[in-house]
Amino acid sequence: MATTVTGRTSDRSGRIPVNRILRAGLVAAVLAAIVNGIISQIARALLDAPDAFAPLQLPAVIFSTVGFILIGTLVFLGISRFARRPVRVFQIVAVIALLLSFSNPLFILNSTSDRFAGMTGSIIAALLLMHTAAAAITITILSRTGRE
Repeated sequence: MATTVTGRTSDRSGRIPVNRILRAGLVAAVLAAIVNGIISQIARALLDAPDAFAPLQLPAVIFSTVGFILIGTLVFLGISRFARRPVRVFQIVAVIALLLSFSNPLFILNSTSDRFAGMTGSIIAALLLMHTAAAAITITILSRTGRE
């Protein structure tokens, strides 16, 4: 039975219902995969990214976007079970995770490996934009879910 607690619909314990979090995570994953797919295709067309560069290929973009957002959703689910202010805690954790996620594209930019030959600042900026877009979509959707 649902009751209203501090302006949000929740169960008797004040927790956010699991099915609502999972549904919101799925919506965030689909929306972010679409947005990142569009960004990756524009970046490939405009920035002359090497065809072999997997992080801008559509299957890799969709798989990694959906995978990491589902992990983020599970993190929010865990936080919502233990934190008094789950939305705020999740937002802090998510921003930290976003900043940590920037390390991989920045590593690619500074790599001397032949695997990453031809990488430019613009290509890396596209990857950073994709990370930021996915995070913004996920943080927004899951935060609203926690406040409903």
